[in-house]
Amino acid sequence: MAPASSKENQEGSGKGLDYSSLHVSTPNEPVAIIGMAMRLPGNVKGESDFWNLLSEKKSGLCDIPRNRFNLDGFYDSSGTRGTIPFTQGYFLDGVNIQNFDTTVFPTSKTELDRLDPAQRQLLQVAYECFESAGMSSWRGSNTGCYIGEFGEDWADVNAKETQHIGGYRATGFEDFALSNRISYEFDLRGPSMTHAKQFAMASVTLHS
Repeated sequence: MAPASSKENQEGSGKGLDYSSLHVSTPNEPVAIIGMAMRLPGNVKGESDFWNLLSEKKSGLCDIPRNRFNLDGFYDSSGTRGTIPFTQGYFLDGVNIQNFDTTVFPTSKTELDRLDPAQRQLLQVAYECFESAGMSSWRGSNTGCYIGEFGEDWADVNAKETQHIGGYRATGFEDFALSNRISYEFDLRGPSMTHAKQFAMASVTLHS
C-alpha cells in the first residue's frame, strides 16, 4: 500500500498536508504450520479424518439430527416468521461436550457446570495441537492465542434461567474467556484475543 503523493494530498483534501513520509510496511516473514488439531462437521476429529474428508471429496453437510429438535415442527419452505426453510446443516457429530479431562485441566465441579462447552473443546483441541507440533515447553513462552468466535449460544441458553445463573458468569459465558482461558491454562505470555467479527472472524483472526 503506497501513500499518496504530496500533490495528490493537497488536491484531494485542500489542506496541504504532506503524507509522503508515511510508510505502510508489509510483513514478509514466512509462516509455518507445524501442528494442527480440530473438531469439524463430518465426524472430523483429527488430521487423518480431515485428510480423508478432503481426499474423498466428502462434505460435512447432513440432515438436522433428531436429537437437536423436531424439524417437523419448524420446517416451512416459505421461511415465514417462526420457521426454518432448510433441513440440513453442519454439526459436530460424535463430540460429547460432557467429556472433559479434569486431570489435565483441574476444574471444580461448580465451575465446570458453568463452563461454556466451546471453552472445554478449545482447551482439549489446543492441547492436541501442541502435541501434534511436538511441543512440550510452551509454558511461559511468548505465544499468542487468537480465537474467532461466532454467536454466544451458551450465554443465550443460560439466560433463560435467570434465577440459576450463579457464579462464574464472566469466565464461563463471556467470549473474551475463549482465548484467555487457553492462555491462562497453558501459561502463554503473548497476546490473547477473541475476535467476534461474525462472518469476517476467520480473516480477522488469521490476519492477527
